[in-house]
Amino acid sequence: MPAYLMVLAEDPAPKGWEAYLEALMDCLSEFGGRYIVRRAVPQVLEGDFPHTRATCFAFPDMDALRAFWTSDRYQNQAKPLRAGLGQLHVWPMPGDEGRNP
Repeated sequence: MPAYLMVLAEDPAPKGWEAYLEALMDCLSEFGGRYIVRRAVPQVLEGDFPHTRATCFAFPDMDALRAFWTSDRYQNQAKPLRAGLGQLHVWPMPGDEGRNP
């Protein structure tokens, strides 16, 4: 069943993301991850949404998502490159695969 990694950013820096995004793309492909939504500016239809940007990644399953997130390559090589570029809120979500009636 597919899994999704949701990322919401508050006040991301306008510049400085290039090295992180390059390292992220290399790491994502290793675990079967891909972008679904890339740094989109959300349109709020109801309620409050204090975030500036939204990103969503798809993975083949939760195991692949967790392997990506906990990998040495992401945690020690890619992730440190985003330090100081904004506050991110990140969480995994399992896909539905048509289970809803």
